[in-house]
Amino acid sequence: MLFEILVCIAVLALLIMNIGYKMQIKNIYKQVDFIKEHETNKIIASSGRNVEINKLIDRLNELILIQKNIARDYRIKEESLQETITNISHDIRTPLTSLNGYFQLLIESNCDEEKEKYMSVIKTRIDNLKNLLEDMFTYMKIQDDNYKVVKENVNVNKIVYDNLFSYYEDFKLKEIEPDINITEESMIICGNQLSLDRIVNNLINNSLIHGKSYIGVTLSQSEDYINLIVENDVENGQDIDLENIFTRFYKKDKARTSNSTGLGLTIVKELVEAMSGDIEASIDVNVF
Repeated sequence: MLFEILVCIAVLALLIMNIGYKMQIKNIYKQVDFIKEHETNKIIASSGRNVEINKLIDRLNELILIQKNIARDYRIKEESLQETITNISHDIRTPLTSLNGYFQLLIESNCDEEKEKYMSVIKTRIDNLKNLLEDMFTYMKIQDDNYKVVKENVNVNKIVYDNLFSYYEDFKLKEIEPDINITEESMIICGNQLSLDRIVNNLINNSLIHGKSYIGVTLSQSEDYINLIVENDVENGQDIDLENIFTRFYKKDKARTSNSTGLGLTIVKELVEAMSGDIEASIDVNVF
């Protein structure tokens, strides 16, 4: 008789535990459905003392947090992409509209001197558009999580000289004689040729856009680093936000009238850091 009573108590206890487990699991289902269907920071709360079920809840909460982070990162990237497209579309539309206008003037003109002037302007606009598109494609490429630079031995002197020479006509046009200080000793680093070329190109181009009468390029070597300094004069140095100078789309010109996407220095920073380098911006009086 006692044995039967003990068996009944045991069975009843198991039934109660089973009902308790089912209620806990049902409660977990409800919480998971709520979290799935609503934008919420809620996580699954435990309603029992069962160690194994509580461990399961902990694991589920970990997965929920991981999923939330993935969704948040995706949303940020999606918003960033939309902003990028919007800004670049704006910057590309301006030179395209200008090009169309000058093409019409070229077609309608009967004066050889005027035609030559319009063709020169059209070439400049096409070059600006080419730089805008290169900025866009480079920026999109380096935003890829799988993007990696392939390193090799690269002669930095040659890259700097080649880029300076490529801007010879631009310096003449702005009537600026760049102050060039480059050591004669060959400087070889383990880096990426295309990335370094893009870095130097963007830095010189940035100085040409914003410099008024002075541009300086200095290349030197310290014990652990090769140091490249590209500088230019500015009218109101205090107006430049150094904290955001490498932020994408940052422009001192709020009206966005310059021939730039505002991605140039952002690309420079990304490429420098991809090669384990350092970059910083500073202003000394009115020299950026």
